[in-house]
Amino acid sequence: KLPTSPAPLPLRRFQLGVSFRSSLYSRFLIGRTTRKSFLFPKRGEGHLVERYSRFVNRITGGEGVHRPTLPFPPTPYPKPAVGINPGAAYGPAKRWPPEKFAEVANQLGEEFQVVLFGGPGEEWIVQKIEERLKVPAVNLCGKLTLPELASQIAGLSLFITNDSGPMHIGVAYNVPLVAIFGPTDWRETSPYSPVAQIARIPVECAPCKRRECPFGHHRCMVELSPARVVELAHLAIKLKREIG
Repeated sequence: KLPTSPAPLPLRRFQLGVSFRSSLYSRFLIGRTTRKSFLFPKRGEGHLVERYSRFVNRITGGEGVHRPTLPFPPTPYPKPAVGINPGAAYGPAKRWPPEKFAEVANQLGEEFQVVLFGGPGEEWIVQKIEERLKVPAVNLCGKLTLPELASQIAGLSLFITNDSGPMHIGVAYNVPLVAIFGPTDWRETSPYSPVAQIARIPVECAPCKRRECPFGHHRCMVELSPARVVELAHLAIKLKREIG
């Protein structure tokens, strides 16, 4: 029976609890509120989608890999659109420089409608891109709910994005995309999609998994060229045409 009391979550009791995190807080909370609990193992190998799938299968008795999906319908665009997502909530180390995003948008903007995405607080990043644009663009930064964001991304023909939540939304809709990776581990959190490309510079200090570059040079991001990202974008589009 579902609880009807408005009491805070830590005071409620549940028959079963499942946590996809392995933090100390998750262990404390799930242990206090459930009779039986499953906690995601902190250590493991492989992509997180595969590790999460094994975790779910252990609980449910299921099989196989559970790929990301979302139910929100795609938003149609008047012409093929490329989404530009320059933000990343984790920290500045995950953000490719705005001027490089602008250069990519200028190159792709001759073929695609440019759509700029970003969350609340990332308006300044998008503004820096807009100042350098030579093509028309639609600015949706900070203007969308999560369902609206999913629908807008679903309607794209191409997505250029930092490693972020919107990147995984693109994966759920099989949108051709280029994911820019710097300090985070592409082997665990890269876009789990056959039509996605990873743009990264194999420097010796990456992945450091830091919010800010511990050495101050940020080579894993600044050395990645717009030309390389555009090249990978065309490859992602080609794969989408071939795979369907």
